[in-house]
Amino acid sequence: MKSKLTEQDLVDNVLSLIDEDDEVIILYSGISSFAHKFGADAKYTANMILDVFQDVCGNKRTLVLPSYSMEFSKNKIFDIKLTKSDTGALSDCSILRPEMQRTSQPMQSYTVYGMLKNDLSNLKIQTSWGNKSIMSWLIKNKAKIMVLGVDWHLSCSILHHAEEVLRVPYRYFKRFSGKLYSKGHYVSECEEIMYCRPKNIEPLWDHKQIEKRLRDKKKILSSENPILSLEATSISSYVNETYDILYDNPYAYIKNVEEIKYWVNNIKEDEIKSMSKSEFVTNE
Repeated sequence: MKSKLTEQDLVDNVLSLIDEDDEVIILYSGISSFAHKFGADAKYTANMILDVFQDVCGNKRTLVLPSYSMEFSKNKIFDIKLTKSDTGALSDCSILRPEMQRTSQPMQSYTVYGMLKNDLSNLKIQTSWGNKSIMSWLIKNKAKIMVLGVDWHLSCSILHHAEEVLRVPYRYFKRFSGKLYSKGHYVSECEEIMYCRPKNIEPLWDHKQIEKRLRDKKKILSSENPILSLEATSISSYVNETYDILYDNPYAYIKNVEEIKYWVNNIKEDEIKSMSKSEFVTNE
């Protein structure tokens, strides 16, 4: 069995998973598990992979990568060009590329390249995940979700869209405010409203059921190359399954249900009341 990958292998398999009418690609990645199979160091491989996806998208498609960074919730500083992401090497490479624009949400930013770059970069955002968010824009534009080198249940954050829209009881809205920079230069004040989980109780997540439902319905397309962990699905398929799961049971993603329900019934209200005036959100 072939044990090495070439750039052409990647090109061929990416193209095999993209339809002619796919205009927006959202890519979730974790390449550390297979980058060595390209026979080069990790930095070179990350840049090569990003080159391939940019070339495939060209001028007629749009490539979007999550570049989330939750450190803003603590240090209140977000630098569009210097703040590293929590979402892997490809995202960090994309932040440094002048042809890719990073959106200005301080915790849930994305980098974007291609035809709709300006459209997405200038989008008016209300909350991180709801009906006026980048996630809702991706759904409206019928994005193709691709996952590279990472399991579905560990990557695809689009599931949070349904959590916010359906107002799952184990979250509440909170405003995070701070300062926006670019390459160390102050730009403006900034903020982001997020539908947050409990402050002092960690939900134990179980997101594997989404992938199982998609596979059972044959909604996931897989790379033909057995040593290249690359899969895809339509965003509508993913979101519809997520809605169905949470409609049936708003706690379906959580394993420590009784602990979280106790928080909802006995602690949540006091936690909301303990927020400062600047953190408090109304009319969401």
